[in-house]
Amino acid sequence: MMKKICICGHFANNTESYNGQTIKTRIIYDELKKIYGEENLYKIDTFMWKKKAIRLFLSCLKISKKSTDIIILPAHKGVKVFIPLFNFFKKIYNFKLHYIVIGGWLPPLAQNNAFLKNELKKVDYIYLENNKTIEQLKKMGVKNLYLMKNFKNLVISNYQYKPDLKVFKCCIFSRIESRKGISQAIDVIAKINLSQNKNTKIILDIYGQISDDYKKEFEYKVTKNQTYVSYKGKINFYKSVNTIEKYDLLLFPTMYYTEGIPGTIIDALFAGLPILAARWENYDEMLEDEITGFSYEMNNVNEFYKKLSYILKNRNQLEKIRKNCRERAKKYMPNSCLKVLLKNIGD
Repeated sequence: MMKKICICGHFANNTESYNGQTIKTRIIYDELKKIYGEENLYKIDTFMWKKKAIRLFLSCLKISKKSTDIIILPAHKGVKVFIPLFNFFKKIYNFKLHYIVIGGWLPPLAQNNAFLKNELKKVDYIYLENNKTIEQLKKMGVKNLYLMKNFKNLVISNYQYKPDLKVFKCCIFSRIESRKGISQAIDVIAKINLSQNKNTKIILDIYGQISDDYKKEFEYKVTKNQTYVSYKGKINFYKSVNTIEKYDLLLFPTMYYTEGIPGTIIDALFAGLPILAARWENYDEMLEDEITGFSYEMNNVNEFYKKLSYILKNRNQLEKIRKNCRERAKKYMPNSCLKVLLKNIGD
């Protein structure tokens, strides 16, 4: 029987949305289109779904009748709506339901929600980005779990990096919001420039979509530190490698402990770019200190400062780390990560 597959997620069509949920939804669609053909794929865009709830419900109903497999990628608010909805429809229309989880936030959300836990048990296949979230959900009695690492359809960089001994170039490539640690990073960059660093200027270029509730603070911080900090705007995710491969270091000062497998870290690996990261919950599933970069205790600004200062004084270590990053990027290619999904669709 010919497969008819629906992808229900945050496509945010006709917008320049570059958040992790949108990027992953679009990449999943593009990769499945190569395999099954566009004529065998359906698309439901959940962007701003609350404002079009009735129309979206009717679309879900219509496509449920025609699909052999439905793939959903809801975020925190949508998960309590779309999982029960499609669980109900699949009782009637007998399609297979696949839930691809973005990040590591599902276990704490489900922990104290008996209804959600029960609905998760009804989903045919749940794909998680790391083993820790799988183990956490297993303890709640959810058993239909599969490891599917986050991935990107990118080409590994072969950029021939040449260090500038007078300027050390750092970048951040993510959503620009308070809990991404942007302000901490700016403060650390300023402190290094104003205190110990006399021979080399350290700069920070920031890329990404600015959150409305952080915009005022962010613009103030950038303007105040404009000698060393610049906002470079939004970059299409397919151009990420070519944009960041020329830097010395990626900063990932997140305050989200349940980050999962962050897309910006994958970008850095493909770019061969060493990483200085706050240790989030699943740090050690992706990165290793002095192999792919360095880390510090989350929210410990003093340790952040010390680690960045150490890197600045030991730049000779970075070339080997660049090679290690490129090698590790191979784990996050679509042909490797999608195998489990394709197998379950083909059952």
